[in-house]
Amino acid sequence: MFEDITCFPGLDHDHLPFGMGMLGISYCDGSYKIERTSSVPVTVIEYVISGQGTVETSSGIFYPSAGDSYILHAGEYHKYYSSKEDPWVKIWVNFQGYLILPILDAYGLTNSMLLPNLDTSPYLKKIHAIAVAQRQDPETMLNQCCSVFLHLCQYIKRNIPSRKPVPAIPYNILKLKKYLDQHLDEHLTLEKCSKIACLSISQTVRAFHNAYGMPPYEYINTQRIECAKLLLCNSTLSIESIAARSGFKSQQRFSQYFKQKVGVPPSIYRNDK
Repeated sequence: MFEDITCFPGLDHDHLPFGMGMLGISYCDGSYKIERTSSVPVTVIEYVISGQGTVETSSGIFYPSAGDSYILHAGEYHKYYSSKEDPWVKIWVNFQGYLILPILDAYGLTNSMLLPNLDTSPYLKKIHAIAVAQRQDPETMLNQCCSVFLHLCQYIKRNIPSRKPVPAIPYNILKLKKYLDQHLDEHLTLEKCSKIACLSISQTVRAFHNAYGMPPYEYINTQRIECAKLLLCNSTLSIESIAARSGFKSQQRFSQYFKQKVGVPPSIYRNDK
């Protein structure tokens, strides 16, 4: 892995209205990983030149790839890492200063977010060029870079209506989905789902629906039917065993629900396949 990095260690970023801790271009490999706690006052804007990777924040997860930009807010947990098979090449700037978040908020950029197919690289490259040219004059450098940062925020804001940012799925909802996927054969109630998500029942149902287009009980029943289809086509298990493995209390209930959703009983589905 190689990174072309410029640092500004002599600046008191936390007491400046606008500052930059560092900026650079990363040529990643499979070992690339950055992790920050929520106490780190760094806001990151990055553009992915090529490759793929994963970004995890305290509010959720997304997967930037070539042509995408993303914003990571200060005050959130950040962990991001490159794909081993198709590693990132990306240009980025770490912004600091007490006006960074208020400026982003003013433009409606209030959360860490993915900006799919939005090329922020001309602005990031301009900041890089100013930083290198004016490094010996920090005040001039920061004033000029701040002006570009404002134009960058305006550019992102202008393009949000046609290129809506993809919201990160909240971590607790990802946790709930993972639990549902791994416990299809378990009797699950909305009360248990809400405990896993650490939300009220109504909040859990609404948040899960927002993330996956259906409430958790519909999601798990859909996954149970998909599981049953695989077992019917690829095993010699009895219908009763498949019903139990797919999370249904009885073979009769399984057969009724399967026919309702698929259109034919499990036995006919198996024979047709």
